[in-house]
Amino acid sequence: MMRLRAPAALALAALIAKPASLPAQSRVGDTGKKLIESASQAAAEDIVRPGGALGAVVAVELPGAGRHFATAGFVERERRTPIDPRRHFQVGSLTKMFTAAATLRLVKDGALRLDERIKGRVSGYAGGAEVTIRQLLNHTSGIGDAVELFWPVRIYPTNRFTFDELLTISLLRGEQYPPGARFKYNETGMNILGRIVELESGGTLAQFLRRRITGPLGMRDTYSGTGERWPEANMARAYFNPAGSDSVIETTTQGDYNLSWAFAAGDVISTADDLLKWGGALLDPANPAGVSLQDLTAERVARETLGPDTGYGFGIAEQSLGGRRVWGHGGHVYGYLSFFIVDPATGIKIVVLTNLDGDPKINPSGVYSSRILPAATALLHLAIGVGAAAEAR
Repeated sequence: MMRLRAPAALALAALIAKPASLPAQSRVGDTGKKLIESASQAAAEDIVRPGGALGAVVAVELPGAGRHFATAGFVERERRTPIDPRRHFQVGSLTKMFTAAATLRLVKDGALRLDERIKGRVSGYAGGAEVTIRQLLNHTSGIGDAVELFWPVRIYPTNRFTFDELLTISLLRGEQYPPGARFKYNETGMNILGRIVELESGGTLAQFLRRRITGPLGMRDTYSGTGERWPEANMARAYFNPAGSDSVIETTTQGDYNLSWAFAAGDVISTADDLLKWGGALLDPANPAGVSLQDLTAERVARETLGPDTGYGFGIAEQSLGGRRVWGHGGHVYGYLSFFIVDPATGIKIVVLTNLDGDPKINPSGVYSSRILPAATALLHLAIGVGAAAEAR
């Protein structure tokens, strides 16, 4: 669990049961801001202590208190350069929110329909003829998932994969269950959506996202790893140790490593500040991209898991953090772990971005479950309490 410094821990214990919603204009005083800053720094330091991440950026935004960034650890494995808040990270499955937003943008434009069968647009995947766009968005399609063949088997995909090659791999998995029968997290489904966006828009998914989603939202530091060059010099470096290997591979540069296998399911590169902008846009139905949390959560599929995810919308997960229901996504891509949530009732947004040093003794899933999730949970409830205390004054 995250070790909060004494003032923050006392405040958390006292305020965790305060009212659930906050007015947007609540004014948080210096004491409340310092509590958030202190807890954010404690979270970052806990995430990178021995056995954890190489570096971490933790960002918290609370209406009336502004944005707070905390950092700990290092940019590179040699531990020479301290992490700073402006670093870029691969964010893995946070990408699914953007792919879903692009798809829903085309639905709103009238170019796609949620109940449209995808067979008429894309063929060659392992799935039934009844599979719809809606089922790809909420992971109920039952199609064969190509990425399962090399994730999480700990192999290193150095090849550049075309979309058609990913579909061929999907055939090896075979149809998993009849379309719509149940929820099963599926990377290939999101990749198919990305391809449908490309076919309908006449360009690449990267171009569509920049023109219709990230560009209008002012997210200038967010890139599609498959379709754009990203700023390698400003990346937090990350490393991966393949199974059965004594070597550590850097997964940061585009020369030796590519994100074509991840595509629309996991290839986005971003910063903590840009992801806070994304959170703000999700909470504003009038945002310039025209897709908000209301759209991504218009329908919910229940999940029965041991983790925090309790439901899934369109490319976004419903999560229970200390009993608090929020929306967001986690991400795990070779060498990186990420986490993002928004709390619709309070406007609180939390982002955690980390890079890993490739130590084979460190389990990324363990870092996520035992460091990142507890940190985010404590920060969420602390921020709720700080805002409620400000409103009570």
